[in-house]
Amino acid sequence: MKGTFSTTWGSLTEPDPFAAGTGTFDAAFPADDPQSAGTVGSAAGYEGSEPGVESITSGRAQVTVVGSFPDGTVRALVFFVDPEFFAAGKEGPYDWQSVLAFALDYTQSAPVLTGFFGDGKIHFDEASTESGAPVTGSFEATVLGGGLF
Repeated sequence: MKGTFSTTWGSLTEPDPFAAGTGTFDAAFPADDPQSAGTVGSAAGYEGSEPGVESITSGRAQVTVVGSFPDGTVRALVFFVDPEFFAAGKEGPYDWQSVLAFALDYTQSAPVLTGFFGDGKIHFDEASTESGAPVTGSFEATVLGGGLF
């Protein structure tokens, strides 16, 4: 998977992630069937901690990218970034310390965890925790999770 995001800090409170920011989101599932999301939204801020992984997500900047795909699926990528890597010009690997990231499928009535990120990185062109500050960048990743994503 790869893509971009462009949003503002504090936009996680926006109820519609497609209105909070923009981006691109390309994925191949399976690997020989690449797709691009037709509509992409993004948001950034502090959401709190994620149930089950509170000790790793609490106090980290969160960036979410949501894509609506031509096959009718809606997928979300959630990145929890250590403050050291959440800065303009920085990038962090998905090593569960620098960045924890996972994929969710929102096609059903309740989100389904479809995998965690392995190889790849997230890069920030702009990043600040000041209210309304731009948060822009790109990501590339391999999702690990038994081929569910």
